[in-house]
Amino acid sequence: MEQIVIDLRRARDDPPAHDPQFQAELRAFADALRDSGNLADARTILVQLVSEFGRRRSPERAPLHLRLAELARAAADGSLVIPIAARLPFAQIREAHSRAEAGAEGKVVVRMYREERRS
Repeated sequence: MEQIVIDLRRARDDPPAHDPQFQAELRAFADALRDSGNLADARTILVQLVSEFGRRRSPERAPLHLRLAELARAAADGSLVIPIAARLPFAQIREAHSRAEAGAEGKVVVRMYREERRS
């Protein structure tokens, strides 16, 4: 899976010219990034796909605009839920890294501050 992500990111930066299959794969990759909470990269890919159409208003362009609008709305209203698998203090950074590499079902959050204890 990690190699697929690396290959798609490399291809995102230097995409094959107007290859419909590749564009479909990039759309799927953007959706996966969105679902995993990586909104910035998802938006970057969708904006790039839209810009490839230039000023043409082809039927293929509309779904990309819809995805961008949905992404913006979900980010703004908080409806995009990002699953958290674990929240660990910085002192347990090795454990956090191990969980993330093992494929934790959600994000592994590392707290960079000391939590104040409430009485």
